[in-house]
Amino acid sequence: MGLEAVLLSIMVSVSPINSQLRRLKYRLIRELPDKKQEIIKAFRDPKVKHLVRNLNRTRKVRKKYRRYTLEDYVRKHPAFSHFNRGIEFLEEYEGVFMDVERKYKVSRYDIAAIIGIESLWGSKCGKYHVLPQAIIYYMSQTKRKRKEEWFNHIKAIFEFDIDYLSPSSFAAAIGLPQFLPSSLYLWVDINNNGKPDFFDPVESIYSVANYLVTHGYEYSRDKSFYCYNHSRAYVQAVKLLADILKGLQANLNPRTKSSV
Repeated sequence: MGLEAVLLSIMVSVSPINSQLRRLKYRLIRELPDKKQEIIKAFRDPKVKHLVRNLNRTRKVRKKYRRYTLEDYVRKHPAFSHFNRGIEFLEEYEGVFMDVERKYKVSRYDIAAIIGIESLWGSKCGKYHVLPQAIIYYMSQTKRKRKEEWFNHIKAIFEFDIDYLSPSSFAAAIGLPQFLPSSLYLWVDINNNGKPDFFDPVESIYSVANYLVTHGYEYSRDKSFYCYNHSRAYVQAVKLLADILKGLQANLNPRTKSSV
């Protein structure tokens, strides 16, 4: 096969992806005209364009993740082998947790367990970039409803003025609590700087509490955890880790008392 034929085959295989990117970009500009320059800049970035090679891997990761069990969490997740980090997190932000429990009526151990599982208390916030990963998921959807959900995640990145190359998980979740972009309307801006600071532990603690309360924590703890991550194993893992942290802290510092 000659060089021209090879180049033509590459262009044909990539052109549908480029077409989808163009349609996505123009729709974003139509719905967010005041963000036009930011959108154009983002879609010209090479890191966004190189997402093509990750499309098939996304499907494999999602398929593997659906098989995760409680035993997998306990055996494989670093939060279950680094309890000391969770205790340090609870003690460092004890004053914050006390205020959050008073205002939101959410247990500090539930919040700490979620942040531990999501980002190992801030030490593992993702090695990918939020916009490229969100686009990967958007383009891999086959159902219209799910595709629209991912469009809203992408739209939120520009609405909330998020750095489109912010560190994220493979599934485009951001910060200590690993919020998806469209969940940021529940973010609590404690610093009053007008934008979410995903890597601030204080804002993250308040925001997790606010998310859980908004999703019915008062009536069903399990349901609020399930809303955070649609996995029964995840719900069980959060509850187990919360119980472990509570027991460990009670042994290390008996004076620490949760108000919830």
